[in-house]
Amino acid sequence: MLKQRANNESGLTLIELLVTISISTMVVGLLGSILLSTFNHSQQSKAHINLRQEGNYLITQLKQVHGRENYTLCYEGDTLFFNGRPMETLAHEGVHIRGIDEEASLFEHDGSTLKSDGTTTCDNPLVVDGEKELHVSLTLSDDYDRELDVQTVIDRLADLEMDSESP
Repeated sequence: MLKQRANNESGLTLIELLVTISISTMVVGLLGSILLSTFNHSQQSKAHINLRQEGNYLITQLKQVHGRENYTLCYEGDTLFFNGRPMETLAHEGVHIRGIDEEASLFEHDGSTLKSDGTTTCDNPLVVDGEKELHVSLTLSDDYDRELDVQTVIDRLADLEMDSESP
């Protein structure tokens, strides 16, 4: 009779409870790793977007002046100077500028080069003639060693010539 009563009892056995806890732990671990991966990817995307915006802002500042007037560029102490003043940035700290290639050249203009190798100072800046093209070749990096290469040529648009003859 005791045996029959033990077989009729309903409830969870220890093995069923352990299997349920194990499966639940695996599901929670999987969801946690997915959330962590998503957060890390979001941080990387945000950092890349910030570097891209910084690069676009830098090039936009140069394009606005180029072609209208002559100006000077110099690089000293991890800071780029425009007409003797530090160039404005969107992120006031944490963004570093250096040359892309082994020669560390940032700007090339009319045969002259501005380098980020520590040999150039603002005592002898690169004088840029707004009528001639400026080759830009630099790398922006943040404090987490993420990098963005910027390579472009800034050139003044040629004056539009209109033919005064009418058909």
